[in-house]
Amino acid sequence: IDFEAADAQARVWYVSEEKLEPRLGERFEEPLEPYEQPLSPGRDAARMRRDLAAFDGKASLGAFLLQHPEHRHMARRLQQVSRLAYGEIRDNTIAAEMLPIDLLRCKLSFFGATRFDPRSDRWLRITMYKGAPFPDELGALDPDDLFYPQLADGAAPQ
Repeated sequence: IDFEAADAQARVWYVSEEKLEPRLGERFEEPLEPYEQPLSPGRDAARMRRDLAAFDGKASLGAFLLQHPEHRHMARRLQQVSRLAYGEIRDNTIAAEMLPIDLLRCKLSFFGATRFDPRSDRWLRITMYKGAPFPDELGALDPDDLFYPQLADGAAPQ
């Protein structure tokens, strides 16, 4: 990915002042860059790799970060997910063609969301915990069966 291209960095993630929640803006249409959040791991990793290539290969990571403190968040992120195959989104989260709704579906599915009802490319309605047991039912259930909720007819999803 050429992160210098306008389409590859068309969007910017920031936190709204009113609701303190992540928002997505258009980088070249709004003056949001000073408020940008570190939610573009692909671009940030590419920048860190470029600066590492120009740095002394025998120096420690600490020495590198002393000279390039802008990469501290990326170094921390890489250390945390380096051994986790699914620990990081592997897409350009600031590209012009990126649809926020795809990220939402992925994130919300981890919380038990089903039945995604898109209202636009930026938000959707969902159903949470459909078919999940009540607390008093947990003791009688096999925990291995709880990963997939039961369908209305009692069958597990295929």
